Amino acid sequence: MLILVVEVLILGPDELGIREAKEEIHEKVKLTKELANGAQVMGDFHLVLSRGEKGEGEVWGIKATRVDAASPWVIDQVKVKFFAENGATYLVTGDQGTVVSGTKNINDVQVKGNVITHSSNGYVFKTDLANYDSNSRKLISPGKVDVVGPPDTNNNSLTVVGENMVADLTSNEIEIKQNVHAKKSIRDNKIANITSHRAVFSGKSNAVKFYGNVIIDVQSLRITGPVATFNYKPNSDLLDTMVITGGSRVTDNDKLATSERVTVHFDDDRYVFSGSPRVVQNGDELVGDEIMFLNGGKQVKVLNARAKIDAEDLEKNRRKKDPKVEETGK
Repeated sequence: MLILVVEVLILGPDELGIREAKEEIHEKVKLTKELANGAQVMGDFHLVLSRGEKGEGEVWGIKATRVDAASPWVIDQVKVKFFAENGATYLVTGDQGTVVSGTKNINDVQVKGNVITHSSNGYVFKTDLANYDSNSRKLISPGKVDVVGPPDTNNNSLTVVGENMVADLTSNEIEIKQNVHAKKSIRDNKIANITSHRAVFSGKSNAVKFYGNVIIDVQSLRITGPVATFNYKPNSDLLDTMVITGGSRVTDNDKLATSERVTVHFDDDRYVFSGSPRVVQNGDELVGDEIMFLNGGKQVKVLNARAKIDAEDLEKNRRKKDPKVEETGK
């Protein structure tokens, strides 16, 4: 029994190390074959992408291989930093990358597997694939994209889900082209839920625009319009206003308001309607130069208010005042 125990103690560690040794030998054989066939292998890979005399970006990886000088680099655990206009940058990481670096200033890059893009103004974009086209200077992710904006002082961020992202490094705009759904926590822990056809993020400021059949729901209040812009306070991550332009419509439990433009002020939960504004509440209709919903719509204030009564209502009032008119129908 003593001999058997000693054998287990002596042979056990050797058996446990067989698999690791085989894997190491396999990697060495594979590397030898690659080198024998003329392949290039680099550890701690670093490559500078350039367009003429102007730097276009940098690429890093823990290992890179290519068959020959005319073939693309295949990079493990890739990290790419792209230089955009006006000092903005986009840092892209992923499981694997491919870089075509050749003549004529062509530096096409593909990153795939757990792709995360960080813009220098604080936005984070998560996708499965990102393709960089050097000629157009665009970073394209054709599938689903998850976006998280920079957190505010309450650690709340704008979150967006959509499809088909294009980041233009020349204009510094990032567009999500399809099926946009967004969410943002606003004053008093209220949640604004936004849907639209597409969204455009600025790569310089925190501004975001939503386009195409925009619907914004905040509790019982719904705002609709063709374009909605989220504006942040200067040099701050705090959301300041939301502006809906091109014709807006706001509905609540007992109110309907329309105007050319509505501005939502998040600090004091105030909605300002301008451009032919009108409000219908409990059957009464008011128009004015400017209409405001205060306290999230609990109060209505109209600047230079004018009651709007249609011809039918005027006729009914006239009949009530003059019985003869009621009898004769004149």
